[in-house]
Amino acid sequence: MNQIFRWPGSSFLAALACALVVAHPSAYAQAPGAKPAAPMGPQSFREVLRGDDAKTWLTREPTPKKKYVIAVALPNMPDPAWQAIWYGAQAQGQKLGVTMRIADAGGYNKLDVQVSQLENFIQLKVDGIVIGAVQGDGVAPILRRAADAGIKLVDAFLYESSGRTTSRVINDQREIGAAEAAYLGRTLGGKGNVVMLFGPAGNATLTERGLGFKEALGKNYPQMKILAERFSDINRPEGLKQMEDLLQAFPGQINGVYSPSAFLADGAADAILAKRAGKILIATAGTNVGVIDRLRKGEIHMVADQQNVMQGRMAVNVIVAALNGDPVPELIAPPIREITAENVGSIDWSVSLPPAGWKP
Repeated sequence: MNQIFRWPGSSFLAALACALVVAHPSAYAQAPGAKPAAPMGPQSFREVLRGDDAKTWLTREPTPKKKYVIAVALPNMPDPAWQAIWYGAQAQGQKLGVTMRIADAGGYNKLDVQVSQLENFIQLKVDGIVIGAVQGDGVAPILRRAADAGIKLVDAFLYESSGRTTSRVINDQREIGAAEAAYLGRTLGGKGNVVMLFGPAGNATLTERGLGFKEALGKNYPQMKILAERFSDINRPEGLKQMEDLLQAFPGQINGVYSPSAFLADGAADAILAKRAGKILIATAGTNVGVIDRLRKGEIHMVADQQNVMQGRMAVNVIVAALNGDPVPELIAPPIREITAENVGSIDWSVSLPPAGWKP
């Protein structure tokens, strides 16, 4: 059985409308004097499964020892990446025969909504929570309360800092950034200038992703230069605004764009087309139908595919195994796929995208 919880003001359509409006950067920006997000990634854990070892958790489907109730708390359903994770978790829960209760906060600035949803899950005495945190530090206290109540926790896609998580299903963020750097460096012949649309300041996951890009570019393509780094909310209008500003600040100088999110990449592509800025390569992460179309048109040039349906399915397998009392790894880092116009027609999308026509 699947139950979808929609708190007041957080319905899918309302969230979608909010996502299409330029959100104020302060929704993600650090407070004055705040410390940068602490790096978090595979280096923080002792037991990490990668590559083919990680993929075994897609097919390792434990039989539940009882009729578990598993909650899934996601941050931002307008984002196709989270829709894919929702679908993967929902479908795997149905396959394993557990009861799924799924909640959408409606945006990364809706910490109060997600905390309320998590409080409700504690009151309902669910067995486990798969959490995609709106803010890693912000949800930590309520997640500690959930763990104190005997609820198992598994992080999906994003890190949180409760310190009580049983396991995590999260790509190696530095690997994502490095894949984008490899594409831009290789395609531009190791020369040229790039700009970075970093995403939200203070977001530990995206900080890691951007650092991976910078490290790989500096190490493997030392003749390439990063002209600017911009921090902002993640949505298409913000990507458009940031790219317009960069095109004005560096006229005729930009050869490539790093983006951590398809939403920002869409906005950047819109700006480049509107300004007739010529051939500027865009590398991004997060596959969706719109990005696939833009890959084919040559408007976006590379996607580091995180295989998000796979991640949703894995997270449910992991939390059921943990509830059964079976050992689970600290971190499962699913592999990254590079998708370009050259291979977009031969990709198996079942591990990345929900079926056509599926709606949450």
